[in-house]
Amino acid sequence: MSVSSRILATFRTDYKVLGPFRLAVYGKLLQGEAELLEQQQRDQTVTYGAYIRLTQSIARETGLPIEDVDQIIAQFQTSSDINDTQAINEKLKALGALSSDAQEFSAFLNSQALLSDHKRTLVTALLLGRAEYMAAEDESEEWIHLKRGEWDMEDTRKLPKPMVDELHDFLMGERAAQVEAGKPPEMKAQKRPRTTKLSPATNSSPALTPS
Repeated sequence: MSVSSRILATFRTDYKVLGPFRLAVYGKLLQGEAELLEQQQRDQTVTYGAYIRLTQSIARETGLPIEDVDQIIAQFQTSSDINDTQAINEKLKALGALSSDAQEFSAFLNSQALLSDHKRTLVTALLLGRAEYMAAEDESEEWIHLKRGEWDMEDTRKLPKPMVDELHDFLMGERAAQVEAGKPPEMKAQKRPRTTKLSPATNSSPALTPS
């Protein structure tokens, strides 16, 4: 076990097994994971901005409702021409849109592709930072820490999509646990003041209970 692995083990609270991997649970993000998530959030903001500009521009030039533009963009995204700016330009021109919209659309598609890469990057970082595996030829049945050089983005790309989604969800759970742990403790309920009782003899004046 490396020095960093031994140090990280002191922060570990549990393990979670997902498929062939055993993941260390810390209840918080590691620094590298946090930095990647922050970058992903910034890129998501850029992507959303590009989408809004694109839909508004096409709607303005064609006179189509935004809802119809959303459907057109969705069709472009599933088309085989998504990387062909000229083909996009021709289709948009047929709708009455400007050539600048084709450039905006290409920028939007590129930013979306970047977000897909982010997910694989996050899962790869998760595996390299937390994952252990059990080698089939290892008769000791001990979990072995996944080392850098044994795994990269291309290996993550080969995993089944449901497995990648589960690993990503695990990371989001660690982030949620960190956020929850960082919340200030709830204010304790204040004790109710001692109340007075009516005297059993009369119903008119209250009598203080003896302390």
